Amino acid sequence: MRNNCIPKDFIRKKIIFIHIPKSAGNAITRSLFNTESMNLGGHTFALHYFEADESSFNSCFKFTFSRHPVSRFISAFNFLKIGGMTKADREWSKVFIQDSKDIHDFIRKMRKRFFRNEVLSYCHFIPQHDFVCGYNDEILVDYVGKYENIIEDIDKLRERFEMSYPLEDVNVTAQKRRNDDALNAEEIEFIENIYSKDLEIFSYQSILH
Repeated sequence: MRNNCIPKDFIRKKIIFIHIPKSAGNAITRSLFNTESMNLGGHTFALHYFEADESSFNSCFKFTFSRHPVSRFISAFNFLKIGGMTKADREWSKVFIQDSKDIHDFIRKMRKRFFRNEVLSYCHFIPQHDFVCGYNDEILVDYVGKYENIIEDIDKLRERFEMSYPLEDVNVTAQKRRNDDALNAEEIEFIENIYSKDLEIFSYQSILH
């Protein structure tokens, strides 16, 4: 999750987008920059950009999009279950996901500390606050949009920046409906406990409430 320099397109536009995995990041980068996220630093932490070039970092408008941790977890599992996008995804999936018959089996394995730690260290499962917070959990970006409100929140950004390309369709409602039915209450509680700091920092409520 480290990039040794801030991408030139970010500096030129005075915008830094921190791409939290499974939060519609590629749709956003295509809208703003007409390119894939991997061509713009991928999933680099805000702190790494800050440490690489503090002056440029501070001169840019920095934003991200977060997603409810349970929805994001399910999306990450489904994405990696079919091999993900990169060779690294496929190789990681072969070791940690492919022998799980379904997400319920995967969650059962996560109750073992070693397996859980391995999962939470992989890009798509890393807690979201790690991408945007500093050493004292202070948020380093200027704006946090919500995946669940992506159309409205992107419109807010349109007021500030000219977006050259339209935002591609992100079917949040259908995705939410699939996610809400995927896990039982015990599994949801387990995932929310793992990502409790994300719930707090990004002001998400428990699905169970």
